[in-house]
Amino acid sequence: MVPVTKCNWEDNETGGMMYKIIKGDFNLEVRLSIKKRSNRSGQPDNGFQQGGIIVRSPDSSNENYLIYAMGTGGSEVSKYFLKRTSGGKTKIDVDKTDHLTGWLRMEKRGNRLTVYKRKSEIENWVKTGDYEFDWLKTEMQVGFTVMARFAGTGPKQRPDMETVFSNFKLDNL
Repeated sequence: MVPVTKCNWEDNETGGMMYKIIKGDFNLEVRLSIKKRSNRSGQPDNGFQQGGIIVRSPDSSNENYLIYAMGTGGSEVSKYFLKRTSGGKTKIDVDKTDHLTGWLRMEKRGNRLTVYKRKSEIENWVKTGDYEFDWLKTEMQVGFTVMARFAGTGPKQRPDMETVFSNFKLDNL
């Protein structure tokens, strides 16, 4: 997925989100590789350029979602982003990393969602979080997302990112 304009997943006009409606429990696993589009040997620079996986309630009365992504966030430093919104209230956890290639995984059981990460060269998954939300009891949108935002007006800044999703596995249990 390649954002070509400033975008966020919740912007229907420009945002990047591909999903499948899922009912019940599931396992989602994907390998991500995020590169600078204009120079594939580099990483996206400044701004907030991220790609990852999302689980979201399709109920439009309240925003309820969890995004687990990799990318940049205000600097060229690579990071993991775990953003969760429930009832319109958002919390974000950020964890620095030295790479933008790796694996992300979500497991949903009932109203509990557990997220994991792992580096490409390591076999063991690292549990990142375990969350319980009532909105997980309904059907959900589960899939991929990209975003490219820039602080302030930043009229000269443009997205320069490509997110490759591979080895995708979605098991509806």
